Amino acid sequence: TLLTKDSLCGNAGKIAYPILVGEVSNLYKTSKALTRPTVTVDLHGHSKDEALDTLDESLTAWVDTAMRGEYPWVISVDIICGGGSQILSGAVKLWIRSSRKVANRPKNFR
Repeated sequence: TLLTKDSLCGNAGKIAYPILVGEVSNLYKTSKALTRPTVTVDLHGHSKDEALDTLDESLTAWVDTAMRGEYPWVISVDIICGGGSQILSGAVKLWIRSSRKVANRPKNFR
């Protein structure tokens, strides 16, 4: 049986969240690859509160990086949760939904 990232998630929650961060009006218009490297934040081993604090603190820097770059003023970020508890994965999912300058990255986006 071939294991993929999606098949490993099961009931343990999602392992990673690929997102886009930056200019709100361009988050859902960005369809081609960005020239900047993807930023990665690893929340493995963080409590829910620590993870949310890290994301909130990082968001400001990510948006600043995106806005200092080129059009469409959006960067790719991978949020790594690990495969442990659904609590952390669920908290990250809700954070993405509630953060105005964040969007889920399309699956075909590189």
